[in-house]
Amino acid sequence: MTTLTEELAKPEYAGLTDRQTADAINAMTVSVPAVGSFIGIGSVLSALGAEAGAALLDRLEALTATVPAIKWAMRLLDTASLDIGLEVTRQQIDALCAAGVMSTAERDALKALGETDAPYSSTLRFDRVIDPADIQTARGG
Repeated sequence: MTTLTEELAKPEYAGLTDRQTADAINAMTVSVPAVGSFIGIGSVLSALGAEAGAALLDRLEALTATVPAIKWAMRLLDTASLDIGLEVTRQQIDALCAAGVMSTAERDALKALGETDAPYSSTLRFDRVIDPADIQTARGG
């Protein structure tokens, strides 16, 4: 996680006032995993398209006989109760991509189903809006 002081070292903040810098940082958002983002088969088909989604589901279904984690994930997917925001689920999707079971585009589309926007300031160890006084302090003023 980056600190505010490290963020302010970026060239895009050079020459900006403390208010302008705070406004620029507060205007940004980042995508973060959203635990409680449950998906099912329809979500996969919608995210990837009917044909590509069905092809991925077929590849995953073929793995259920030999990969217990896939077997249980498919059960959850069948009941629209696979939490795509959980880190363990996201790691499994990354592993499937690395193993060639799904493409990076498929991985990204599925993981996007379990993401939400959060203030960029949250990546800077702030749980609130950054104000000019925070910028001044981080700049050593």
